[in-house]
Amino acid sequence: VLAELAQEAQRHRKERLRAHVAELKATTAAAEAPPSSPLSRFIGAQVQDRNVVEELLACKQARELELLEVRQAALDRIALLQALVADVDRKLGYLNEKFSACVDDVALELEATVRRARHSVETPLLSSLR
Repeated sequence: VLAELAQEAQRHRKERLRAHVAELKATTAAAEAPPSSPLSRFIGAQVQDRNVVEELLACKQARELELLEVRQAALDRIALLQALVADVDRKLGYLNEKFSACVDDVALELEATVRRARHSVETPLLSSLR
């Protein structure tokens, strides 16, 4: 499940990055058009650099958010698995107690049966010896 979540997040990230790259290429192409003066070229380059930085920061923040969501989903799954393990452990403890009680009952019954069998064999033997 975690692998699926990570793959989904990676796919979304790739799609957004492709869209950003296409936008940046368009911005670059527009900036490379011959400007009217060196000052306008300088200003255009500064605006383009700022836009690139803003896009990269937005990508970074989106990726961090996705990682937090994946991490939270993983923590939720871990908590669920821990609860399931605790439930199974509790049930195994109950079954172990029941099994031990059954074994004790069978042992007592076997001891009683052995005593009765000895008694039924020893009593006629003792009577015949007298």
